[in-house]
Order: sequence, then C-alpha cells, then structure tokens
Amino acid sequence: MLAVQTLRAPKRVLGESRGRASLDRCARRDLRNVGNPAQIQPENFMTQSDNPANDREPVVVPEPTRSFSLERYYREKLENVRTNLPEAARRLKEAGVVSVEVYYDGSGDSGQIESIHYFGAADKAIDPTRRVTITDEGLMEFFYDLLEARHAGWENNDGGCGQFEWNLTADTLKHIHNDRFTDYDTTEHEGI
Repeated sequence: MLAVQTLRAPKRVLGESRGRASLDRCARRDLRNVGNPAQIQPENFMTQSDNPANDREPVVVPEPTRSFSLERYYREKLENVRTNLPEAARRLKEAGVVSVEVYYDGSGDSGQIESIHYFGAADKAIDPTRRVTITDEGLMEFFYDLLEARHAGWENNDGGCGQFEWNLTADTLKHIHNDRFTDYDTTEHEGI
C-alpha cells in the first residue's frame, strides 16, 4: 500500500542568520574559479524586510503559496461581479430573458467561455442582442471574473470545465465546475 503525504511549507521565523540561508550554493559559484569552494554572498530574500541587523524582532515569512496581492486581485474580481451583475440582470429581464446558461472549457494552459445561451418564457431559446445594451463579451467578463475568483487556474494542466445556470426570475446563480486530472492504474510484476 502506498502512503501519500502532502507537504506544506511551515511559516518560519528568521532571526540573526537570515542572510546566510543557502538555497542553491552551486548556483552562486563563480565559474572562473572552478575547483575552488563556492563563495557565498549574503543576500536579502524577497520575503525579508529591510530591518537593520540589530533589530531583534523576528521576521515572519509567509507560506510560499499565499500572496496578499493575489488574494486582493481575486477579491476585486468577485466584487466586480457583485457590483455589476445585478444591472446586467435588470437589462436582460427587460429584453425578455428569463435564464442564461454559460459553458466554459479549459486545458493546456488556455481556456475560454464556449457559449452563452439565453432563454425566455417556457425555456424557449431567444436572441436578445438587438433588445439589450449588454453584449456577450461584457457578460463573459463577469463570468470570467467569477470563475477566476472561485477556481483560479481552471485552465491549467488537464483543465476544468463547467457551466453557470443563471435564473433571472428566481435571482439564483448555480455554478457547476469539473476539474480534470490524469490518473494512472499501475500494476507491478516481479519475476516470471
């Protein structure tokens, strides 16, 4: 039986030795002095502050998978949707749209919204383009923002796919997302 262990980098507190960490000593060697020991130069890492060396307060290094600017970016995307989607709903309702379905697909580091379908009364497909001021591209922007906020990187590797089902009458938005992944079924034999 295989045991799978998820490794997570712990938060570290760096003290006096913060300039001496050696991530890759070979990378810092001067090729003109091949055969001589590597000369390690003290350096400031991006996660360190510019506190003077005599400052005894420890510097907390955040987890490498977290980024405050990236978190802010996703919050802004979500706020854009929350602010502007109600106005888009109002315009679509005025054009006779009862529900909207948005389909997307991604893989190999790219992805796109494949289609948007508008439905009127009795789930009949309609084309509101001449009766509404919001365009498909404008509506796609909101759904791209929502998708990025909920499933960042949905287009990477095997990709993700899914759909949004937006019921304007009931004021509901259902999001169905599928993550694709490659899996292996391995058999191992020894001997004859």
